[in-house]
Amino acid sequence: MLVMKNYPVNQKVLDEQRAIVASFCHDAHVDINIGYSNTVIVAYMGTEKFVFRFSKDIINRRLLKQEQEVCRELQNKTSFAIPDIKLLEQNGHLFTMHKFIEGETLNNFNKKGMTQQQYMNFCRDCINFIQESRNIHPKDFPQDTQSGIFTQIETLLDTFHIQKNEELFALTKELENQEFHFIHGDFNANNIILKEDGHIHGIIDFNMSGFSNYHFDLSKLIGYLDDNQTTILLREFHKCTGDEVSPALLEKIRCLRMMQEKNIITGELYQQNNIQFAAGHKYEANLI
Repeated sequence: MLVMKNYPVNQKVLDEQRAIVASFCHDAHVDINIGYSNTVIVAYMGTEKFVFRFSKDIINRRLLKQEQEVCRELQNKTSFAIPDIKLLEQNGHLFTMHKFIEGETLNNFNKKGMTQQQYMNFCRDCINFIQESRNIHPKDFPQDTQSGIFTQIETLLDTFHIQKNEELFALTKELENQEFHFIHGDFNANNIILKEDGHIHGIIDFNMSGFSNYHFDLSKLIGYLDDNQTTILLREFHKCTGDEVSPALLEKIRCLRMMQEKNIITGELYQQNNIQFAAGHKYEANLI
């Protein structure tokens, strides 16, 4: 059993969650990963594996529901495996359940070392996913799903205005006028599942997804790559999309990285500052 020490959890609650998993997967061996916002339990039953994610607070209950709705809508809108999530509640615990998507994370591949061909396969699939996401618009989702998905840029605008970060505020004002596209929101090396040849098998963890600038996921991913990998990725991005990798684009990516590094759009900031989401994409905030 693996328990991350950085995020303690009540042992009674954890025992209740393990009992719920056991009711679905009898006699299964489990790995437990306690994160900031959720407790994730992977249950092994012979050759089958299932992922259970339990919310730790009210905000993350909402995000679990959002992720289930988003993944349902994405099933026929991307070339890659997306978790087929069931949203369940038992004994006061809200949780999701889905079959484990087989493969290795990009993070594990990087630790072992990727061949040039594996990395090229990854780059092209990654850009393909970003391009497919670019074709997904809010209108593609039912109204009830739209109302649960927050708009990243609105959050950033209000936050930076309050924090008086003029450089980032100017950027978000510029982005505000651009067309929104679907973004994963947490497109990092632990959420991209690869096959042995480096091709992407599936993409997981959509609980931070929303509608934002087209380059958001690209900038998020770059934070997990070294300089050489970034150069190759941007070169392939230009080849596949025709978008010039200009100084202006690099500056936009740099600023988006600054936003992400400041945890502006994470649940951590929402919880610290008592942000209460209202209907639709608007919210009321009492920021410190």
